[in-house]
Amino acid sequence: MIKLLLLYTSSLSLAWLSLHSLLFGLAHWAQKGAPVPAAAGLLGLILAGRLILATVRVYRPPPKPGGSGLLG
Repeated sequence: MIKLLLLYTSSLSLAWLSLHSLLFGLAHWAQKGAPVPAAAGLLGLILAGRLILATVRVYRPPPKPGGSGLLG
């Protein structure tokens, strides 16, 4: 349970910080060096999405034995 909470909170905090970085870079786009925080925010959002998907994949219940496709 602790591992689930740790993965969940870390993925959400990474997504929150990355979103702030991306929006900061987009807000100051006309200034020199603005693409750096925008690119970092975009990469951080991609990593946060992968971390959220990994959390769901780890804690998803296993499929029923003998199940076949959608109707199983």
